[in-house]
Amino acid sequence: MKDKWFRKGIELTEAQTEEMVNMLTKRCKEYTKGRIRSPITYDLDTLIEKHWGLRRFYISHTDNDVHYCVGQCQISEIKEIRNDLMRMFP
Repeated sequence: MKDKWFRKGIELTEAQTEEMVNMLTKRCKEYTKGRIRSPITYDLDTLIEKHWGLRRFYISHTDNDVHYCVGQCQISEIKEIRNDLMRMFP
């Protein structure tokens, strides 16, 4: 089996969605978590097409959890993705 990279048409379980939201909103307030959770839950395909960072997430075949493939700096990349999502969905 292979890891499933986020591409158009991917479906997440509720636990995987929550895990992704937690990754993107670590140390954020509940308001921010809600703003990120909504588009990920209801419009993930559009987000994946519009934002490069979401194509770096994948579902591991070993534990079926969501993971992020880091480029240079995970902290700054996650923050950029979070801020971009909040700008896309005010």
